[in-house]
Amino acid sequence: MRILVLTNLYPPHAIGGYEERCRRVIDGLRARGHEVRVLTSDPTVKSAAAAPIGSAPSPSSSSLLAPSSFPSDPPYVSRVFRIHGFFGHPWLSITKLYDLEKHNHAVLRAELSAFAPEVVHVWNLGGLSKSFMLSLQQWGGPVVYDVSDHWIAQSLRADVWLRWWNGEAGGPGARFLRTVLLATGLANKIQRAAPFASRPHSTPPAPRPTVSKNSSTSVASTRTKTRSPPSAPSACSTPTAAATSR
Repeated sequence: MRILVLTNLYPPHAIGGYEERCRRVIDGLRARGHEVRVLTSDPTVKSAAAAPIGSAPSPSSSSLLAPSSFPSDPPYVSRVFRIHGFFGHPWLSITKLYDLEKHNHAVLRAELSAFAPEVVHVWNLGGLSKSFMLSLQQWGGPVVYDVSDHWIAQSLRADVWLRWWNGEAGGPGARFLRTVLLATGLANKIQRAAPFASRPHSTPPAPRPTVSKNSSTSVASTRTKTRSPPSAPSACSTPTAAATSR
């Protein structure tokens, strides 16, 4: 079976048992004959500075999937994801964060296309794009989440990208910018590159007149369809299998 693994850290970069258990599970899967690919990050700030935000090549470029230079990394590990706000990396403005999100999603989509996994195994996404869940939802294949800490409960809700688009962050300027992006259709272009909702955004439709009739009069009325704004947990609406541990 072809298994694609997504994780923020992978040994020798590790904080504790979460990352070490990920490595041991992957070793066990490979020992049983499964083909595994690992997409992770180089969490060092120095390496991140060497590849500035906004310099990502196109998704078709093979350099997106080039193995890292860590001598201890096996060839199936690629440190291509970019970290936001964790492990000493700075918190970015929304425009720079868009570049980071776009890069990470381009990497993920390129690997989904090139490797054609039969299942995606998601580990810790702390510091990575929680909107990966939306891209995986759009991909439509089976996804397994291995949850060993609070990230899926707390970090998903606190994700800067998702909070900004769902109207939970920013002041009047952010609200005005969101309104302009939605009204002009630019939000849908952004959504295709770096998802923030489980469905395309659009401005609310104008009320459509309908006619109801009774025995004596014709009465014109209007109906307005409303759609609740997307929220970050909507990324989890796709049926998934989850492995949990303490």
